Amino acid sequence: MLQHIKKRKDEHGFTIIEVLIVLAIAALILVVVLIAIPNLQRSQRNSARKSEASRILTAANTVVSNNNGTALTGASGTDQAAILAESGGNLKQLIASNGNQLTAGTGPSLTMSPDTLNVGVATASGTVTYGTADKDAVLVVQNAACGTASSGSVTYTYAPRQIALFYSNETSGTPNRTPLCIGS
Repeated sequence: MLQHIKKRKDEHGFTIIEVLIVLAIAALILVVVLIAIPNLQRSQRNSARKSEASRILTAANTVVSNNNGTALTGASGTDQAAILAESGGNLKQLIASNGNQLTAGTGPSLTMSPDTLNVGVATASGTVTYGTADKDAVLVVQNAACGTASSGSVTYTYAPRQIALFYSNETSGTPNRTPLCIGS
């Protein structure tokens, strides 16, 4: 019997404290991974938005060039249809399939409409206003050059023969959208 007890003392195994430490480290790694995944997904969506915005801007420039520099009117859906067709028509990440349009000459104060492709013509320097709900709005403005962005708007300057495209990226804070502008 004494030999049997001695033999058990020589066997090694994990103590409860060692097992708990390993479980705590595993839980910590899991928490870090779960926190990082949404940020990575948001970053990927923002990269896709920027890429699509560049495609739309290129398409808008092509539409204007194909019409001998004629201004986008924004008064009908024809501008949106031409831009969508020129960009490949596959813009579902940024906009709904049927875009909303602004009326021509909406001038210095323009507003984004959610989930749509908007076309407008600047008549003077002004601002584009974003709301937190304007998650996938795109605004193409002829005669505009990008200005400075703040939490809910972007200024632009009147610039004949230029086109600016306004869109927004996701952020984790409030407001949850960051207004951006790229220009031709």
